Amino acid sequence: MVRAPEKCEYLKRIFDPILDARCDIMTIGEHMFDLQYYLGADMKFINEVKGIGACNSTYSCAWCKCPSSERHDSTKKWSMVDPVKGARTISEIQRMSKLKKGKNASCLREPFSLHSSSSCNPRPLASFPQNFRSINNSFDSDIEACR
Repeated sequence: MVRAPEKCEYLKRIFDPILDARCDIMTIGEHMFDLQYYLGADMKFINEVKGIGACNSTYSCAWCKCPSSERHDSTKKWSMVDPVKGARTISEIQRMSKLKKGKNASCLREPFSLHSSSSCNPRPLASFPQNFRSINNSFDSDIEACR
């Protein structure tokens, strides 16, 4: 756990060491395992990571572009996976984040790069606590400077 404001610039600093050390394959003894990563969090955090505006914005859903004015209409068909039915894609969020407000479907910035690279250099898990102590100390200094 890291003590820091829930803002994009801090979240990127927290995620960078984790994402840099991540791999898609783990070897234990002679056995190889394919790894899949899942991000679980509240809506505010998910929207920050995906580059989407606040939960009270017109297009606040991290998965589709259903406007807030149409959420009550159960006759409309929205999808979280089918772009034809309004699902968001990473490439679309990247493209739309460069558009002006009102034309960007609440895409404010490029999403975090959560996909691991093809070449990875895994670090031992034991190095993570030290990394987080260093990050926490850095944030404590930043927060004290703002007071």
